[in-house]
Amino acid sequence: MSVHRQFLIFGDYINAWSIQNGLQTLGLKGQCLSIESFARAPNLIDDAILFFTEEASWVFCAQRNLPFRFLPRPYEPVFVDKLLFSEYLCSIGEIPVPFSDFAGTSDFPCVLKPRRSWKGFRKQARGFVCFSQAEMDELLTTLRAQPPQEDDYFVQKFLVNADNISVSGFYDWQTPQRRFFIATRKVLGDGGTLNTGVIVETIPPPSGIGARVARVLSHLRYHGPFEMEFLRDTDTGEYYALEFNPRFWMQHGLFQVGYENVLIRAYLDGEFLCSLPVDADFMLPYKPLLWVDSCYPFVAISKRDGRALRIYSETIRKARRSGYGVNFFPSWAQAFQFALGRFLRRVKRPKSRQ
Repeated sequence: MSVHRQFLIFGDYINAWSIQNGLQTLGLKGQCLSIESFARAPNLIDDAILFFTEEASWVFCAQRNLPFRFLPRPYEPVFVDKLLFSEYLCSIGEIPVPFSDFAGTSDFPCVLKPRRSWKGFRKQARGFVCFSQAEMDELLTTLRAQPPQEDDYFVQKFLVNADNISVSGFYDWQTPQRRFFIATRKVLGDGGTLNTGVIVETIPPPSGIGARVARVLSHLRYHGPFEMEFLRDTDTGEYYALEFNPRFWMQHGLFQVGYENVLIRAYLDGEFLCSLPVDADFMLPYKPLLWVDSCYPFVAISKRDGRALRIYSETIRKARRSGYGVNFFPSWAQAFQFALGRFLRRVKRPKSRQ
């Protein structure tokens, strides 16, 4: 592949930095930029491969069918609309987290969740957990009074005792040799009920889960990197499909440290065939790996959250004692620069008038 091509990464956080690192191992250089800056003058860019770390940039490029290399394409609303995805899963006999489009009475506790993670270029809230009809009514009153509107949301059942399990990797519906997955579990989140993972571990693939994912993606004729999240109900052992991310997700660096960078290699080269062994469900061999967010300690320090730091450190020590390979993303130098940038922005922020 020509080193003179442009490799444009939409994003400016861990996900994007991990793509940069993956490109560097191949002797290539990626450029991070915002979708807003790209949207102002896409015609100034000639020969580029685009990488997406969130849905807003993919929607912008895919809906316009821009003449650059990127995956997935073409645009499909079901990839980014969580209600449509849940309805689609039901239509093919798959088992999503129980949901409602507001028809009927909600089964509490439940999550009032945006149908899309982004509205235009504006990031939406992850969702709101409601434990009673009174809490739901209060939220709906707020939504009716200001954007986003009520019909931008739907309801999912909140599974109190559940593990967050992901199957992720690459899928090419036309070429089986370009299908490879790993399974991971969120070990520690960044706080709150609906949280982002700051420590994630690889796990031996649950029986049959890779086949379920392949069936879903085959029906969608999907081609590209992905993460499909599941909730495992610890009371029943059932795996419920939760969400679908048609892009590079936060922990994709595990493919760099454990699996020969095959994810980015497959994305760059349409002829790339995975030489690593996979089982009948396209699962790669299990390796005990830990993905750790190295920006998180700086965030916890800024919040003076000593308890969070202790849990973070002890989780890492415990994993090392259990034989896991611990991998920090991004590098500590990048994490420090991130923390310093946050601090300087806070210092420069104008104080509100009294």
